[in-house]
Amino acid sequence: MRRSSSYLIALLILVIVVALLGIIVLQRRAPDDLPPAATPTPETVETPPAAAPTPALPETTETLPPTEPPVFETRAPLESEEPDPEETEPQPEFSVQDASGTLTSDTGTGLNIVADWQTFTDADGNAKLRVNVSVVSYSFFTSSLYQSITLTVDGTEYCADSPAVSYDGSESITTPMASFVVDAPASGTLISAVWNYRGSYSGKQLDAIRADGFVIY
Repeated sequence: MRRSSSYLIALLILVIVVALLGIIVLQRRAPDDLPPAATPTPETVETPPAAAPTPALPETTETLPPTEPPVFETRAPLESEEPDPEETEPQPEFSVQDASGTLTSDTGTGLNIVADWQTFTDADGNAKLRVNVSVVSYSFFTSSLYQSITLTVDGTEYCADSPAVSYDGSESITTPMASFVVDAPASGTLISAVWNYRGSYSGKQLDAIRADGFVIY
C-alpha cells in the first residue's frame, strides 16, 4: 500500500513538473512564432446612392405685402329721379313760324288799347309769343294802376301794372303800357288784352278796355 501511494505521488509531481516546463517553454517563444490571428472579414454593405442636394431658394430682399382678396361693392339699383317741375322748362309741343298781328279795341272814343303780337323761336328752340300793349289817345291823363293790364292766352292770365300818363295835346299818340313774353299757343288760339281803366274819356265811362283776336301763323 505504501508503494502504490508513493508511486501516485511521484507520478502527480512529475505531471506537475511537465506542465510547468511546458508553460515556461510557451512563454519564452517569440511572438512571431505564434500563428497570426484570424482577421474577421467585414461584411459587404451596399451603400445607397447619395440623394441629390436640394437647391437653396433665392433670398428675397423685398418683402411683399400680403395679398388681400378684392372687395366688391354692391349697390342698390339706381332709381330714376323724376324731374322737378319747377326746374324743368316747358318744352313746346310744336314749332312756330314767325308771324305777327295787331288787336285793337273799339270804345267809340279817342281812347283805345292796341295789342301787337308776334310769334318767334328763342335761342333755346322754344316757341314764344310776345304781346306789346299800348294806349292810343289824344289828350290824356291817368295815374299808374296796379295790375291793371291782363293778357289771357288759352285760359292763362298774365298781369302787369300800367304807368302814369300825362299828355296834353291835340295829336293822337301811342303810349306803351306793358309787354308780355309767354309760351306760344297753337295757331288759331284766341287771346285778349284788357286794361282795367275804371275812368271816363270824352264823357264816356270806361271800366275795362278790351282787345280780342286770334293768333294765326
